[in-house]
Amino acid sequence: MILSASRRTDIPNYYSEWFINRIREGFLYVRNPMNAHQVSKINLSPDVIDCIVFWTKNPINMLGKLEELKPYMYYFQFTLTGYGRDVEPNLPHKREVLIPTFQRLSEQIGKERVIWRYDPIFLSDRYTVEYHIKAFEEIAASLAGYTDKVVISFMDFYKKTMRNTRTLAIQQMTAQKTRTLAEKMAEIALRYSLDIETCIRESLVVVWRVLKWEHTTRVSMVVNIAMQIAMKQRKKRMRDNMIKVHRCYAERLRSMIRLRTEK
Repeated sequence: MILSASRRTDIPNYYSEWFINRIREGFLYVRNPMNAHQVSKINLSPDVIDCIVFWTKNPINMLGKLEELKPYMYYFQFTLTGYGRDVEPNLPHKREVLIPTFQRLSEQIGKERVIWRYDPIFLSDRYTVEYHIKAFEEIAASLAGYTDKVVISFMDFYKKTMRNTRTLAIQQMTAQKTRTLAEKMAEIALRYSLDIETCIRESLVVVWRVLKWEHTTRVSMVVNIAMQIAMKQRKKRMRDNMIKVHRCYAERLRSMIRLRTEK
């Protein structure tokens, strides 16, 4: 079983003590967000959990608790962007706190267990294409050697998203601007020896490939327009794909750790 901790809130930041207590007890309860009366008991035995995936913007509170996770395979998805306090008001200073925290986490558990996320990307009068390119490169330079992978994605404009971000005056992301950002970020990622990936969007699957050929870099964007499918089927497929991704990454981590131990 893949344990996602968690897409609903930042457990490493806000609830690390609770999570470690649950690990010690060996179980936790989860309420169904769509049905408040449905509560499930989750077995947290290392024999049951294939991998724990932590989603966080600030794991500093977890750094002193990682010994408790030794029986488990786990890794972190660490979101670190160039946005200021107008977008992320509750985060500490990025250069002074969050980037050093990323580096410390990587040193403690290995760079293969820390994935950098630069997302979601949106544009405004302040956060222009040029701004994102500059911020992305500054962060990439600081994280070089501390991670192998960066994941980027562009904001999806759902009704709730539009309502919650109204004060930011977000601009429409055109296809040309999306392409420019993707290509520049891919070039930067290559320069700092980072693999770059992107998330799947609702009706557009965008794949960036960075190809080395005769000391040059070619960045190609392959765009496939997905067929419209029923919402239920789409969600199931995305969930199944996400589980496959986490399981594959867990197996990769096991292999890396086994090789390191043998050496």
